[in-house]
Amino acid sequence: MKRLTLGFTFTAIMLFTNVTANKIFSLAPSTNPTHKEFLDDTDSIAYVEYSDGTLTFHYDNNIESRTGIVYSDIALSSSSDKWEAYKNEITKVIIDSSFAQVLPTTTSNWFNGFKNLESIEGLQYLNTRNVTTMYGMFNGVGMSSKKITSLDLSNFDTGNVINMSYMFNSCKYLQTVLISDTWSTEKVSSSSNMFYMCNKLVG
Repeated sequence: MKRLTLGFTFTAIMLFTNVTANKIFSLAPSTNPTHKEFLDDTDSIAYVEYSDGTLTFHYDNNIESRTGIVYSDIALSSSSDKWEAYKNEITKVIIDSSFAQVLPTTTSNWFNGFKNLESIEGLQYLNTRNVTTMYGMFNGVGMSSKKITSLDLSNFDTGNVINMSYMFNSCKYLQTVLISDTWSTEKVSSSSNMFYMCNKLVG
């Protein structure tokens, strides 16, 4: 068992997972002149698709065959505003296994306000080792659906995260957050309202 203290103390159950990736595509502007070497033998790109209440994160070369609303220009410091218009309609989030090859620098507000969310699949494929801000990431998820009672973040590497403010804010029905030894708050300098109104959170 491991305890995290950010505003208040809760018990987090330790799980251990390992996701490896052969190529990494950064969801942020790259200053590395050799950045394209990661893509030199593939046409895959990172994009998000919204269709019939489901938001799916992909990294492949099948974008042209997708029938939903596609957001391909997500190489920004924050991209959640692109699908914010559908936040009240989204009931399911899927992070495809291919997305493990993507290395975002932010997950700020990615699922913010998804009050009708019922499930998140594939969080183990979200590579967070370069993420510096998780501000508002799960803010208010499941407030109306009452279905988000547990989050398995055991794959999250938070060693570079500086901002966790409002990360779980208003997750009123969240009871359990699962983490592993890659969860670190060593660099966190902002955690205001991280667990505000998480009245059911016990471990």
